[in-house]
Amino acid sequence: MENLIVQSDSFDMSTDSIISWLHYLKPDIEIVKLFDEHQIKDITLKLSNNDVMTISINGLNITESDHYWYRRGRYSFDNFLLDATSSEFEKKIAKDNLTTILDFVHNIQFKNGINKYSDNKVDKLKMLNYCRKHSIIIPDTLVTNSIEHVNDFLKKHKRIISKPIQYPIVEFYENQNTFYFATKTHLITKDIIVNFPQKFLPSFFQKYVDKLFEIRSFYLKGNFYSMAIFSQENEKTKIDFRDYDYERPNRIIPFNLPKKIEKKLKKLMEDLNINSGSLDIIYTPQNEFVFLEVNPVGQFQWLSYYCNYFMEREIAKNLSNVK
Repeated sequence: MENLIVQSDSFDMSTDSIISWLHYLKPDIEIVKLFDEHQIKDITLKLSNNDVMTISINGLNITESDHYWYRRGRYSFDNFLLDATSSEFEKKIAKDNLTTILDFVHNIQFKNGINKYSDNKVDKLKMLNYCRKHSIIIPDTLVTNSIEHVNDFLKKHKRIISKPIQYPIVEFYENQNTFYFATKTHLITKDIIVNFPQKFLPSFFQKYVDKLFEIRSFYLKGNFYSMAIFSQENEKTKIDFRDYDYERPNRIIPFNLPKKIEKKLKKLMEDLNINSGSLDIIYTPQNEFVFLEVNPVGQFQWLSYYCNYFMEREIAKNLSNVK
């Protein structure tokens, strides 16, 4: 019997939909669910020249799995073999050792798998630099902690935005609870800059790019499923379509990216070592495709629903090797 490990959040609706499709497409597949923060109590990792690498966590050999899908959640060594009597020195030694092991586990690329935990930490600056390598157009970008440089950047481009330099949704755990908070893209004006201190935490700024429409494209192992979002005519969604207007929703239609653009984006995903993710792109009045970012574990259900792509079925087929 084939088995599949699914690592996700217990309340993620996308996970529920894909598991339903898996049961429909391959009723005899055994699905092991690792939800939310999965505490590691026992771990064994074996490496040699002669044998296949094996990783066993809490008695589950994850490297023997036929299929692996990372959606959300994480492994954790929190309080591993430590208690209230442990010294700060012991905690420091334990953390350094366990972090090394955890980083290795989080970077494992399964032969028949989709995503991995380390995709959460994709480096936006590295991503933009890879775009330059493949001649993918990006907005002019500035990272600085100086008000002087922000002023110069604004004078040059007239309109600029600021957004997180990392994944925009911050997740943290406390007292067995999971908390999230999100930040959106903001237009930076002279009135806002007046309130900036002279020096601040290094922050991420980009030239504001005019658009005819935005494109959200879901990438899955070489294939693109794209849609056009007409967010420009709505003041609420003009800067960031994620600032949804539920009373007057944006018009959304299926869209085909030019093959030459898809080819470049595929090379970008290969450089980032990511086999699935949601890409954000702007189509400008000058007929240019301007790349913004890729979110490896972004939402795809709305794209699937509005464009009739049936992404849940496609992901389930990929995971179960059903044609």
